[in-house]
Amino acid sequence: MNYTHFWRLNEKGCEKCYKLGLLSITNLIDSSFMIVGNSRGDPNSSPYTKDSIIFNGIAPFDNELFYLPKSLKSSSGIYSCNTRGHLYDDLVMASLVILQDYLGNDIKIYSERDKKAWSSGICMAGGLNLRLCSWEELSEDKF
Repeated sequence: MNYTHFWRLNEKGCEKCYKLGLLSITNLIDSSFMIVGNSRGDPNSSPYTKDSIIFNGIAPFDNELFYLPKSLKSSSGIYSCNTRGHLYDDLVMASLVILQDYLGNDIKIYSERDKKAWSSGICMAGGLNLRLCSWEELSEDKF
């Protein structure tokens, strides 16, 4: 089973909306029972840098980093995160659902998992709606 999630941010989108979304994600991470690690899966590290929110699972249950830049203006291209289904997959999905709630059409999300598989992430995000797009829509460099 594949667990890769992809997203593209509109660098011309609402910066204030994005910052509010990041704040909600920060609150979710800080209040979550889930402990996340850094790029090496180290639990004694912060998921926040001056330029990004970045986290991974805790080794040995880590895989690829989840990354969000601190500003839409510094976003570029398609981001991805393959969690291999480890626990932090729920936090990745919840983070993307939250961002979609704040950004609307200024974020495109594609996933190798079907919408049913997102139920735990949606629940963690407070039951918000999720719109997944096709790979073709994600690949288009327009919003």
